Amino acid sequence: MTFKHKSLWTCLCILMSIFMLSSCGSDKISEDTSTQSGSIELVPEKTEKEIKKEEAQAKIKRIKKKLALKWLIVEWEIHLENEEFTIALSKFLQIKKELPDDPSITQKIAETFFALKRFDTAYRNYLEIKDYDKIDTHQALLSLLASRPIHEDDLGYFVEQIASFPLSEQEAFYYLNAIACTKDFSQCKKRFEDFFEEQNPPPNLPPNKGEEQDRELPSTLLSMQQALENYTNFQIDDLSYKDALVIASFYEHEMYPIAVILSEALLEDRPGYAPILKILAKSYFELGDLSGAKKYLIEYNKDHPNENDISFALWVVYQQLKEYVLSSIHLKKALDLWHEPKEDIYRRLIYNANETGDSKRVLFYFQELIEWWYDNTHWKDYSLAIYHHIAEDDLETANAMTQQAQEKFPENELFDGYRAWILMEQENPDFENAQIYVDAGLEKNKKSAMLHLIAGRLKVLSWDSKWALIYFKKTIALDEYGEFGDQARNELESLQK
Repeated sequence: MTFKHKSLWTCLCILMSIFMLSSCGSDKISEDTSTQSGSIELVPEKTEKEIKKEEAQAKIKRIKKKLALKWLIVEWEIHLENEEFTIALSKFLQIKKELPDDPSITQKIAETFFALKRFDTAYRNYLEIKDYDKIDTHQALLSLLASRPIHEDDLGYFVEQIASFPLSEQEAFYYLNAIACTKDFSQCKKRFEDFFEEQNPPPNLPPNKGEEQDRELPSTLLSMQQALENYTNFQIDDLSYKDALVIASFYEHEMYPIAVILSEALLEDRPGYAPILKILAKSYFELGDLSGAKKYLIEYNKDHPNENDISFALWVVYQQLKEYVLSSIHLKKALDLWHEPKEDIYRRLIYNANETGDSKRVLFYFQELIEWWYDNTHWKDYSLAIYHHIAEDDLETANAMTQQAQEKFPENELFDGYRAWILMEQENPDFENAQIYVDAGLEKNKKSAMLHLIAGRLKVLSWDSKWALIYFKKTIALDEYGEFGDQARNELESLQK
């Protein structure tokens, strides 16, 4: 990486020397000059034509494999869109077995680990593809910063890792100076100020020809520039607030580990300072550190009880810590504060009530969800609502919901299955019409585990144990680890006694 701005290079040299990594005799961040000792085996060089042919063949092979795995890739994307990250990850790990050298697949795996907040594993995957031209460098470096604690005696490791990525000089300066901030915040701010002065020369000193484009700053530096301008222009002599502006810029660009270190240092000088408490709480939350997030969210919420984003973070933290009652309290507060989308809040309230065994509240929240947010309900909402109402013997409500679901989702076979189930469970069972609904559902989807389960139960009730066994075994094959598979196993055990 060659540096066009000598003062910027000087600044980078100072940063490198802070961590005693290297001298500044060269205008490169890093260069591999190591050689291996021992004998060298001479290998005939390939011609350019041979190299191009091999590259083309390898590319064709990758494309063919990718096309063959297209269905799995589409499935992964669906799970990722639905934030079903664990399922998405399992799909892409399958793909990587077939395409181990495809950097786009490795990047998707890294992104999924990042979403799961498994930053160390995300970074290991990013390291495999750090020279990939489409790599998300910012997320890769965020993974690095969150992958292990940042201690003063270990800063050199982070600097070396940052320097190994193909960054522009501006990007390199931002990340290296961010690390230096954890050692000396005052000097770090001064280096940012010097950098921006160089980028914006006085009006009587226009930029050199060809350098104007180099001064187009990335968003990370634009945000920091704005923070420092606000810092300078702020009229009240409150240094803590000025520092909070700079820390907030780091938070805004997901530099959460840096924000945590600087915030905790500032709180030592000014305990209970609200703007920093909020940044610290939300930074811990984004890093997946539940105990840290809980501590500072509670402290901030004492004096600021009506902030939507804080209530949202608190219910998530309490839910993940399995403190479901407290989680529901903050969910209800989020409803009062008009958090959107409200249907998601109801889904979370249902989850909490179910985890605490409060079946009455489960049914109540399902009914409100479907009645008030009909336009935004998913077929899964109806399926779960109907299932719980059948389980609690509220067949009348279950039937009404099933009819409504069939009108809204006419192609979904599950609701034919529920109609059959309800007809079988009612006081005067109607097996004939139940069979009609099962047949109609299986016409829509011959691989429905739920319909095979109900078909098996119908055969039990008509004393046809042979076909009942076939349907129950098919159910288990279709839903081996799911609810319907478990129920089919129980039915088989009963039949075989």
